[in-house]
Formats: sequence, structure tokens, C-alpha cells
Amino acid sequence: CPGGAAALADLPRITKAVKAFQKDRAAHASTVNVLAYALYRVFSRPAADDGSRQQFRDACFDYLACGGARTAGPIGLLSALTPFPWVLASHFFFVASHAMRDALLPLPTPGKLRRAYNILHVACIIIMPQLEQEGVTFLATWPLRFVTNLIFPWRGVAM
Repeated sequence: CPGGAAALADLPRITKAVKAFQKDRAAHASTVNVLAYALYRVFSRPAADDGSRQQFRDACFDYLACGGARTAGPIGLLSALTPFPWVLASHFFFVASHAMRDALLPLPTPGKLRRAYNILHVACIIIMPQLEQEGVTFLATWPLRFVTNLIFPWRGVAM
């Protein structure tokens, strides 16, 4: 151990090292926390589901089956090798848009538009509280939280 017992007595240096470690670890920890919670919420079956969550689940598998970045990104997140919460949020909303696309095809109708809205609403209900709690992505900033909650109310919604 370089410095031996004398290095342990250097409290300012130890404090600086601990703070650096905690800062570096925050991205990993928050990414894993949000991912675990989001996967649980997507793949659990709530009593009040209008089919949006099932469509979201199906879109997850379709998205992964596309290959390339659509597979590498989520696998990197699952293995905790990609410690970037913004990557998680991006892929989460890419999956939501994939589910919305499937809901709207082949021809958008008012009912299909409502289904697409419901899918994005469920996505916001699932991930936005976690992103707000962790506070590590641009989606956690108050203007974006306010706008998303205005369009897709997610605060206080239990699912």
C-alpha cells in the first residue's frame, strides 16, 4: 500500500477519493436502478391494463429482434456496461415509439391514435418518476417534467 498508515491519516485526500468514487458510481447505480424498475413495471401485469402494457412488452421483443444498435444498446444496459441513464431513457422511448408505430399501422384511425397515446402515457407513468427520483438525465429537468406531466399525466398515477 503506497504511503502505508500515513496515507490513511490524510483525511482530505481520502474524502476527495470517496467523493470521486461516489460520483463515478452514480451513473452506474442510477442506470441499473431505473432499468430494474422499468423492466419490472413493463413485464408485470397490473389489474387495470387496457392492453397498452402488453403492446409495450411485445414491442420490447420486436425491438431487440431488429439487431444492431437496437440489440447492442439494451444488452449493454442489462449487463451494466453502459452506465449512461440517457441511453436507457432513449432506448425506453424508442421501444415506446416502436409500439406506437405498431399500434398505428397500417392506417391510423382515431382509435389507433388513442391506443398510441395510451402507450406513450404508460411509458411516461413507468419511467418518469424514476428519472425524476434519480435526477440524472435531461428528462429530470423541471421544464421537461412539467411538459410531459401536462401532456401525459404521470404524477400520482398508480399502475
